Amino acid sequence: MEKKKSMFWCLLIPLVFWGSIALVILLLPPVSQEPENLQLETWSYYGSQAPPANQILKYRNEILFGILICAVVSEIFFFVLEKRRERKK
Repeated sequence: MEKKKSMFWCLLIPLVFWGSIALVILLLPPVSQEPENLQLETWSYYGSQAPPANQILKYRNEILFGILICAVVSEIFFFVLEKRRERKK
């Protein structure tokens, strides 16, 4: 039973860590961005409205994918580490 508990905590802690980072990124409010070029043509393009929402957090999906990769790699690492500890005993 003790082995299962240590395996459980060994796998749960990285999930909670990476999950909390992903949750913070998902809950970030959109930040209004001004266009890079503040000339009159640029402002007329936006028509005094905010830029489209998909441009506000441009790299959100890439960041979340990176967090997913980090979570999976850390889970595999801790799982292999725990299996090696069991074999040594």
